[in-house]
Formats: sequence, C-alpha cells, structure tokens
Amino acid sequence: MSRLQKLLEDFSPVMSSHSTILLSFVIKQACHIVLFSSNLDEMPYDNISVTAFILWDGKALLAQRSDDDDFLPGYWEQVGGKVDPGETWEEALVREVKEEAGIEIRPLHSYNQFEYIHRDKGFMCEYAYICELVGKPDISLGNEHKDYKWLELEELDDVQPMSDYMRGVMREGFEEV
Repeated sequence: MSRLQKLLEDFSPVMSSHSTILLSFVIKQACHIVLFSSNLDEMPYDNISVTAFILWDGKALLAQRSDDDDFLPGYWEQVGGKVDPGETWEEALVREVKEEAGIEIRPLHSYNQFEYIHRDKGFMCEYAYICELVGKPDISLGNEHKDYKWLELEELDDVQPMSDYMRGVMREGFEEV
C-alpha cells in the first residue's frame, strides 16, 4: 500500500463531509513525501510527468495534440510525457522531447509543479522545466502531435484550444527566462 493510499484510507471516514479540505491536506502531505523520496516507487503518485518550456529566438515551442488522442484532443501544450521507472525526471524529459519533437534539449531547472487526479491514470504530478535547445530547432513531430508552433508571450492568449493551466505554465515560463 502506497503512502498516499494509506493517507486516503486513514481519512476516508470523514471524506464526504470535508472532502475539499482533506483532499488539499492529502495533496500537501503527498508533496512532502515526494520532497523526501529518492525512489520513484516510493512516491505517492501513480504517475509523474514532465514538460519542457523550450525557448528559441524569443519564442516558446508549443505542440498540438492529435485529434484522436483520448486526453485533450487538439489542445496545445508543451512537449513532454511520463517518467518511466529507473529514469530521472531530466532523463525522461530529454527522451520525451526527442520522441515527440525530434530535438535535443538540456533541462536547466524545474519551475512549476501541478498535482491532479486523472480519471484513468490516478494521482498525477507534473513538473515543468525551463530547457535549453541544443542544436537547431528542426522539429520532427512524433505521432502524439499534429502540429507545432513557436510563439511569443504576446501571442499566448490567442492560442486555442489550450487549458487555462497550460496557459499559466507557459506564461510562468516566459517570466522565468
């Protein structure tokens, strides 16, 4: 039983009447566990994902999800994906960006963390990284995306469809660099 499952089990008798407050508490406890866990298997999340804020010539890379994707089809996002067991978050990010966009990057630092519950994948945590492009920006999309663009901060509000969360992460990325 994971630490998160144990926390949820301990609080399940009162979840119905105080679910919002308790869920917030559980997420904060889970974040605390992550900070002190060195092994992905010990972390309270069912999945960890990473995304890349990649800047080139003052513009950030966005990719549009395929129309047949089962999660947010057609939405614009940063490239990235799931961390596999045995990988560091940075290794996963380099691998995912290469698979999804065909380019090489160097992760510099994490700048955003977002926890959520996915309907199929359970308790998730996503980390966004500021990344440096290594080499030329010759994009070659994998099958998960149908289009890409490089955009400036001023263009961000015009991109549709895009989740409010991703728009905020992108805005924060522009502020970090």
